[in-house]
Amino acid sequence: MIYEENFDRRITTLIFTKDQLAAIGSVVVESTFCEEVVEEIIWGLSKLEPEQGKFFTGPLQMNSRLDLLNSRKATTPQREEKT
Repeated sequence: MIYEENFDRRITTLIFTKDQLAAIGSVVVESTFCEEVVEEIIWGLSKLEPEQGKFFTGPLQMNSRLDLLNSRKATTPQREEKT
Protein backbone atom coordinates (compact mmCIF):
# COMPACT_ATOMS: atom_id res chain seq x y z
CA MET A 1 0.00 0.00 0.00
CA ILE A 2 1.15 3.54 -0.69
CA TYR A 3 0.34 4.60 2.87
CA GLU A 4 2.59 1.97 4.38
CA GLU A 5 5.46 2.71 1.99
CA ASN A 6 5.43 6.43 2.81
CA PHE A 7 4.50 6.14 6.47
CA ASP A 8 7.85 7.46 7.72
CA ARG A 9 7.97 10.35 5.20
CA ARG A 10 6.58 13.70 6.15
CA ILE A 11 3.99 15.26 3.90
CA THR A 12 6.27 18.28 3.43
CA THR A 13 8.92 16.14 1.74
CA LEU A 14 6.33 15.10 -0.79
CA ILE A 15 5.59 18.75 -1.63
CA PHE A 16 8.90 20.60 -1.16
CA THR A 17 12.49 19.89 -2.07
CA LYS A 18 15.19 19.76 0.59
CA ASP A 19 16.47 23.16 -0.55
CA GLN A 20 13.00 24.66 -0.27
CA LEU A 21 12.55 23.22 3.22
CA ALA A 22 15.95 24.61 4.24
CA ALA A 23 14.97 28.06 2.94
CA ILE A 24 11.66 27.94 4.82
CA GLY A 25 13.54 26.93 7.97
CA SER A 26 15.90 29.89 7.57
CA VAL A 27 12.99 32.31 7.27
CA VAL A 28 11.40 30.83 10.41
CA VAL A 29 14.63 31.18 12.40
CA GLU A 30 15.21 34.78 11.25
CA SER A 31 11.62 35.87 11.92
CA THR A 32 11.73 34.31 15.39
CA PHE A 33 14.93 36.22 16.13
CA CYS A 34 13.32 39.48 14.96
CA GLU A 35 10.29 38.88 17.17
CA GLU A 36 12.53 38.31 20.18
CA VAL A 37 14.45 41.53 19.52
CA VAL A 38 11.24 43.54 19.17
CA GLU A 39 9.93 42.04 22.42
CA GLU A 40 13.10 42.96 24.27
CA ILE A 41 12.96 46.52 22.92
CA ILE A 42 9.36 46.86 24.14
CA TRP A 43 10.31 45.49 27.55
CA GLY A 44 13.25 47.88 27.81
CA LEU A 45 11.21 50.94 26.80
CA SER A 46 8.47 49.90 29.23
CA LYS A 47 11.00 49.18 31.98
CA LEU A 48 9.70 45.64 32.35
CA GLU A 49 11.67 42.63 33.51
CA PRO A 50 11.52 39.68 31.07
CA GLU A 51 9.12 37.74 33.29
CA GLN A 52 6.73 40.72 33.39
CA GLY A 53 7.25 41.50 29.72
CA LYS A 54 6.29 38.01 28.60
CA PHE A 55 2.82 38.51 30.05
CA PHE A 56 2.57 41.86 28.31
CA THR A 57 3.81 40.94 24.84
CA GLY A 58 3.28 37.18 24.81
CA PRO A 59 -0.21 37.17 23.32
CA LEU A 60 0.60 39.86 20.73
CA GLN A 61 1.27 39.07 17.09
CA MET A 62 4.28 40.74 15.44
CA ASN A 63 2.16 43.42 13.71
CA SER A 64 0.67 44.41 17.07
CA ARG A 65 4.13 44.57 18.63
CA LEU A 66 5.32 46.83 15.81
CA ASP A 67 2.22 49.02 16.21
CA LEU A 68 3.04 49.30 19.90
CA LEU A 69 6.59 50.39 19.07
CA ASN A 70 5.32 52.92 16.52
CA SER A 71 2.88 54.39 19.03
CA ARG A 72 5.72 54.65 21.55
CA LYS A 73 7.80 56.49 18.96
CA ALA A 74 4.97 58.97 18.42
CA THR A 75 4.81 59.79 22.15
CA THR A 76 8.57 59.95 22.74
CA PRO A 77 10.11 63.41 22.39
CA GLN A 78 12.57 63.52 19.52
CA ARG A 79 16.05 64.99 19.96
CA GLU A 80 16.76 68.09 17.97
CA GLU A 81 19.57 67.71 15.48
CA LYS A 82 22.46 70.10 15.84
CA THR A 83 23.27 72.06 12.73
